[in-house]
Amino acid sequence: MITATVTSFSSAIDSGQTVVTEPNDQRIGYTTPHFRASASVKIGGVPEKTEAFSVGFIQAVTAMTYKIYYSDGYSSWKFKRLPVSDSDGNYPWYGVSTEKSTLNVTKNIAANSTLSVSMNDNFAVNVSLQRPQDAATAAPQLRRVLREQAFSCWLVLRQDATKKLTLLRQADWALKVDISVDLTQPRGSRCTVDNITQSPVSIYTAQKISQIPANCLVAPNANGSQNLIWMPEVWQGVSGKIVVL
Repeated sequence: MITATVTSFSSAIDSGQTVVTEPNDQRIGYTTPHFRASASVKIGGVPEKTEAFSVGFIQAVTAMTYKIYYSDGYSSWKFKRLPVSDSDGNYPWYGVSTEKSTLNVTKNIAANSTLSVSMNDNFAVNVSLQRPQDAATAAPQLRRVLREQAFSCWLVLRQDATKKLTLLRQADWALKVDISVDLTQPRGSRCTVDNITQSPVSIYTAQKISQIPANCLVAPNANGSQNLIWMPEVWQGVSGKIVVL
């Protein structure tokens, strides 16, 4: 029987602020601090058969509000359902470079290996100054970017042949970004990061770990299941009343 013991686990969001760039009159960009997690897991015991085990990270988006405000409405990214897998396409894993490690064990030979894995995630996004339906040469109308997103990240052991998962740790994390845009200012001075919230990372062990929803282990992932919608509104400022057209 194979055993898995977590010998080290850490997760945190980097200190620092969101960095906003204004490279041209067509877009702005923003980059947030990174969420990082790393772990070492000791694999022991005497396997009953020759097989492979993997240790790695699985991540899901659990909540999101993402609105990009323009002068006469806002665009918004909406998911068909939440939570949803945040895999890079190598399901169920978040990634398969540093995020996953595999060990082949041999029947009746004692296992004594340590697998180390790490991952990082952040927002690094370009936003158009023009409305989604406008040409790139149209007048800029961007007013505000508001994004609040939450994630659950699990450290797991998988018996690869059966795909059975053993949940070892869970880290829940979230970021909020709120950028106001003043188009009367010269390029390079138009954007202000009004509010960024880096919620403390919550770490869970043993019985406090929540089960991974089945749909978060398979396609589609977050990028493949979101839709861009347009909502017409009259912009009245960040603290002003919004009038739906």
